[in-house]
Amino acid sequence: MAIRKVILTERELTRLIKRIVIETKHEEEMEEGWLGDKLSDMKKGGRKFFTGYETGEEAESKKEEIMNQLDSMEDEIESDIEMDDEIDDSEKRRLKRNLKKFVRVAKEEAKDDNYRGRLRKSGDTVIYVSKPSGFRQAASGASGEAKIRK
Repeated sequence: MAIRKVILTERELTRLIKRIVIETKHEEEMEEGWLGDKLSDMKKGGRKFFTGYETGEEAESKKEEIMNQLDSMEDEIESDIEMDDEIDDSEKRRLKRNLKKFVRVAKEEAKDDNYRGRLRKSGDTVIYVSKPSGFRQAASGASGEAKIRK
């Protein structure tokens, strides 16, 4: 490849340098934007993998939903206990204590599970069913743990 001499005026040289600088900045911005988007997507995916939620607002919303369900269920059952005339007072107190204990334990389980689970009602029984995050699923698989459902 032969080297050629190009003669430019000062104005042409200035224009050429400006054009090169502008194109270089534009390419860098495009790369940074693309990379930033990819990193943001990876961050969201990583957050969801470890916590079960993409955003803090989503986590807070789920927490409020679970707590509201537990509170309304507690109020409803407590009201049913009070209205039942066939139950004597000592039995009502025992049922209320058990109800308070269940709600407290369910709230603790939900907190430990980062509120990913849900309440499931089966007949007269209500239980909190936890849902593991992607990380917990991977960790339990790596450790050889397995849950067997009957």
